[in-house]
Amino acid sequence: MVAHLLNDADDLVTAVLVLGTLDADRARVLANEAIRYYVEDGWEAVRPEPGWWGTRMSYGRTSWERATKGGRAGVYFPEIVETAAVNDINGGI
Repeated sequence: MVAHLLNDADDLVTAVLVLGTLDADRARVLANEAIRYYVEDGWEAVRPEPGWWGTRMSYGRTSWERATKGGRAGVYFPEIVETAAVNDINGGI
């Protein structure tokens, strides 16, 4: 498995794509490790979207999109949030 950190226009990490599995729980572990290493502690990947992913060029940069044909198995986490917010979302777990 490999984690790709995805940036917004300001180069802030806003999402994570983990390739090599469709298992959201396995992917979340790697996504959160990457976030802790490259961003900081206290943030987690949320709202997993398993699927097949491919690349395309957009404004001179490579971007990921859902593959209509072929592609790689992966789990997309479209948002990273502070850990306290994740606990609130999950009912204080």
